[in-house]
Amino acid sequence: MNRIKTYFKLIIVITCLFSINSINGQFKIDSYGRFGFGTLYPNSGYRCHVAGNLLCTSYPSNPSYELRLKVGNGGSGCEIGASSDIVSFWTTEYGYNSLRASDFIKISDSTLKYEVEPLKGITSKIALMSPLKYKMEDDKIDGETGKRNKRTKVELGFFSQEINRIFPEINITTKDDNGLLLLDYDQLIPIAIAGIKEQNKRIDSLERELLEISQMVRELSNLKKSTINNESKILNCIPNPTNDETVVSFLIDDFNFKDSEIMIFNSTGQIKAIQKISETGLVNITINKKLVGTGVFYISLYVNSIKLDTQRFVIN
Repeated sequence: MNRIKTYFKLIIVITCLFSINSINGQFKIDSYGRFGFGTLYPNSGYRCHVAGNLLCTSYPSNPSYELRLKVGNGGSGCEIGASSDIVSFWTTEYGYNSLRASDFIKISDSTLKYEVEPLKGITSKIALMSPLKYKMEDDKIDGETGKRNKRTKVELGFFSQEINRIFPEINITTKDDNGLLLLDYDQLIPIAIAGIKEQNKRIDSLERELLEISQMVRELSNLKKSTINNESKILNCIPNPTNDETVVSFLIDDFNFKDSEIMIFNSTGQIKAIQKISETGLVNITINKKLVGTGVFYISLYVNSIKLDTQRFVIN
């Protein structure tokens, strides 16, 4: 008799567990084993359906941590938060997991920032950074067999230790519970932009210096040319062509005159003769076959070391 009563009570408890339904629908287990918290109709696509906020806590352990998932909490969208400043996508069996989303927005409001100052002297530090291509350990454990799959993936990046040495004053790296040094790649963005701006300033400065130097060169060239009267020139070579000799006539102005000379080249550019001219005005010089030989020649007039004119003549 007692055994029958016990069975009867057990049947009642089991029946109650699978049909628990308060007036407000706070908890329900349907016939498919789906749990509903705060709803009478657990979603058929999920084993557990919570209508409202969800709290996971390690309390009463000390220190205790909380992970909060909030929906319809008065804010925009859904919220995931923790009582600690670190939320890691990590499992002991699998290592770090990949976090994928279409957008990742980081808070950067100016009202939360103080002791603001521009980054300076970044270019020299960027020169110490070594961008690398490497293979990263990416071991995973097969959830069905429990076997570890040894594998690697190719990545581009930096060594956390190197970045920490270059920027010790910036909170850009942190250690996890396993002693691995993690790197906040987002903080490299302002470093890169600050370096670009410093480089642009240097480029602008060099461009200004180059313009100033170019202007000085032009002024010096114009000043040098201004010391020569444009009337200084080769008038003619008579006869041309010739079988023996030709007379070359020059007009050399005496304006700022210092010195002048003529240079005679053959058709291959070889210098055949050089002759100084110390006088100004109309000057005639005879050039014969004995001096330069036969062929096609070019005679150039230099005044104050500046070439002013060139003419061609032929001796057969």
